[in-house]
Amino acid sequence: MNDNLWPRTLRQWVTQGYPKREGGGNGNTESNRVDGGAIAPGDHFEFDLYPVGGWYDLMPIRGVNEVVEETDEWQVERNGAGALLKRWKDKDGTPEHVDFEMTSREIGERDYRPHLLDVDSDRVDVEGSREALQCGAEREKWTYYGTLFIWEQMCRSLGDLCMYESLVLDPGWIHDFNCAYTDHLNAHFKILLEEAGVPDGMWLYKDLGFKQRFFCFPKVLNELIFAYYKEVVDFFNSYGVKVLLHSCGFVEEALPLIQEASFDGLNSMEVAAGNGILKFAEDCGDRLVFIGGGRQKNHRVARQGIDTKGSHHIYARNESGRGQLPIQIRPIYLNQYELRRLQVSGGGLPGGSNVLNRHFRYLSRIAW
Repeated sequence: MNDNLWPRTLRQWVTQGYPKREGGGNGNTESNRVDGGAIAPGDHFEFDLYPVGGWYDLMPIRGVNEVVEETDEWQVERNGAGALLKRWKDKDGTPEHVDFEMTSREIGERDYRPHLLDVDSDRVDVEGSREALQCGAEREKWTYYGTLFIWEQMCRSLGDLCMYESLVLDPGWIHDFNCAYTDHLNAHFKILLEEAGVPDGMWLYKDLGFKQRFFCFPKVLNELIFAYYKEVVDFFNSYGVKVLLHSCGFVEEALPLIQEASFDGLNSMEVAAGNGILKFAEDCGDRLVFIGGGRQKNHRVARQGIDTKGSHHIYARNESGRGQLPIQIRPIYLNQYELRRLQVSGGGLPGGSNVLNRHFRYLSRIAW
């Protein structure tokens, strides 16, 4: 069982009695302002997948977060790629794209690319990840690092218009951008893996499409994007780390690319976007672990259908509606946890995580 709750949900729950971490909720730190000082949901609900860091400042110029305009409800910030993004202060969601500086290869290569060529150990939190890994191991959890990657980074650096035009008019620049970022990511995660420790998994986040449509043709994704995903997956696999892909929107037509890139799992497979997890299970068999993707009220039926097709499934809610969930949903997690413990039996998992023995017995069959 796993879920990622938005900060707004946690802030709301704290006002309704959700427990706070020790010293939390006083509003004096950035983390408390973001989540209200809430105890991590994974700790409170005993989720099986346990985040241990990995996120770092991917922007070419590190540490830039300049507020250029602000009201009581939102603020416009300049990031380390020169982009202006507008964010709500008390709401969750993707930022509005306001303006971008990196609108040509010349600007990108002159002002920003050189910053990506250096390996800067200060970008990554070795000590924090080391402590989180130890905590996850003590709790026998399935630990994972996480980060965004090239598609999301292009959106936040070039902007949508320049990015889409360049996919067609200057694919060479896109290749160079993606190559530089692939080397940058691998080099910095190498520091984490070798100095902080090796988790069970790695979670890469990108969105592939809208409702029933891709952001671009599968041919473009294949030629300009997924070769670099393959390189990153191979890098983590060389350390024995399994790699999961998160993508909102329509992903069905990308399943061959996802499998060719050797991803081990897929999330979130939104039903509202046109995805059907039973069809995914039929197409992929046991080659991918699916996380979420079913309508919650039909979870048991969906799970049975997935099992009959030889596929593997981890319970998680769908992406939509996370920002306004009532605290009354907590018993759903607790009930799912107890059902999992009582109803499912099976073998163990390599690398610890005895909590998963029953519910995720199939993971051992694919060497997780």
